[in-house]
Amino acid sequence: MSRVIPGYPSPWGVTVEVMERDDVPKDSDERYVFSMESALTLAGIWSPTDRKSALAALSHGNPVEILQRFGVPVRRPSLPIPRDPVYPSLADAGDDLPTEAWVTAALECRDWKARAAWLLEVMEGNFDHAQSFRFPNDSVISFAMQQIMTATLENLAEREVECLEAAAFYALSSHKDWQRVGIQWLMPIRKTWFADWIKDRPFYRRLAKELALPTWAQQVTR
Repeated sequence: MSRVIPGYPSPWGVTVEVMERDDVPKDSDERYVFSMESALTLAGIWSPTDRKSALAALSHGNPVEILQRFGVPVRRPSLPIPRDPVYPSLADAGDDLPTEAWVTAALECRDWKARAAWLLEVMEGNFDHAQSFRFPNDSVISFAMQQIMTATLENLAEREVECLEAAAFYALSSHKDWQRVGIQWLMPIRKTWFADWIKDRPFYRRLAKELALPTWAQQVTR
């Protein structure tokens, strides 16, 4: 007997199902298994044509070699330690800014999928609220959101990027080195997994435009 557990995070901005086997000891490496469709997604195989070809090849070939041939390698580039961190200056503002609340909430998120959803929700809410104050233009608000978000990311103390959601937000940060890492991580999947991800997230596209990210981050590009 086995049961299906949904919501297992992949590196590509989507989740997959994993099956838990009741006939295998809990401490065994074979306790949890993925379906073929889930394995294709985890390997980064996006196009229907490649997925079909990979499935056909898997029937008579080495699974690891085939998934590597059709898939996208998960890169884990290092995040440089910021030379001029944003957090100290924002922390000095005390209760005038929601920095501490953002940091706490981001740290409490169980993974980057949940963290990305929360960040987009709170940033969009603050953005809409700030518009009632009639700033000269939206760029002023976007800059403020970017600063608080960057301070939040600094407190995660991550040393590398290993998933789409993380790359997407480091690309939005105010640290040029982090922007570069995020954008380079997303480049190979900008017309596939990332295009799918931003298609359903118009506020991210809006921020990407305000903060002058590459065009493919501002609009869905195939």
